[in-house]
Amino acid sequence: MSDEPQQEPQQEPPPAATPLEPFVPPAAPAPARKEQDLSDAPTGFWARVVAVLLAPFAAFERHDLSWGWWQPWLLVAALGVLVGGVSLARIDHEAWQTKQFERQLDQMSPTQRKQMEKPEVAEMLAKGRRFGIFFTKAGLILGPPLLGLVGLVLVAGLLFLAARFLGETKEPFEVATALSVAGYVSLANVLAYAGEGFGYLLGNPQPSVSLAALADPVGQPLLTAALSRLSPAVLYYYVLLAAGLAGSCGLRRGRALALSGGLYAGVSALLIGLGALGKLGASFQAG
Repeated sequence: MSDEPQQEPQQEPPPAATPLEPFVPPAAPAPARKEQDLSDAPTGFWARVVAVLLAPFAAFERHDLSWGWWQPWLLVAALGVLVGGVSLARIDHEAWQTKQFERQLDQMSPTQRKQMEKPEVAEMLAKGRRFGIFFTKAGLILGPPLLGLVGLVLVAGLLFLAARFLGETKEPFEVATALSVAGYVSLANVLAYAGEGFGYLLGNPQPSVSLAALADPVGQPLLTAALSRLSPAVLYYYVLLAAGLAGSCGLRRGRALALSGGLYAGVSALLIGLGALGKLGASFQAG
């Protein structure tokens, strides 16, 4: 045996500990619109019309640019022109406006009525009635397509601004999308035109699908303005607007409903305010 001391095996030093990097949580992904289920999306214009009218929130979640804007506008405009034609065929608008003018005279004071009997005033009023009858008849035919187009552009502008400033998606929102959504929102006017057309067929010179039919437009202008907003067609228009804001513009449903309800309240207050101004002006004239 050797007297040399045995050397213990040298152990390698443990590897140096690497410094721990600070934990950074992953960034939450930006909310995005639901993926469109193309197998579930309505195909064809009439299928889209039915889907929007019966299930608006689900329909607008599957909205895309292929829907277009001119087809719903054309449908509503054509129905409005058809209802206008029924009105011209069934209603004597000249006799109706003359009757309304006579009712307004009955609301005036004796002094005002004497002023109306002056030859120059009577001639001016007669010209005004002729122009009024002409524009009423022209508006029944030209109003639906022209005013519908103006309304479509205004609502599209509102939708575009809402998507830009209140929407929660990072996807770009195009003007063409806003026009398409506005076009399908206007389908609520189909309900109004259908009710008015039925009223014209029955010979009603001033049909309405709202509760305004319960008030006298000459003697109760404020009540008429307020009740005119209580219409299934008007209320459903703002439901479709909320559905478009939520499904296509990226707003949360609660925010979309609040914005749509605020617009309804604001427009209603404006119309009632205009009626109040008209009544105030008439009272000053009577005094």
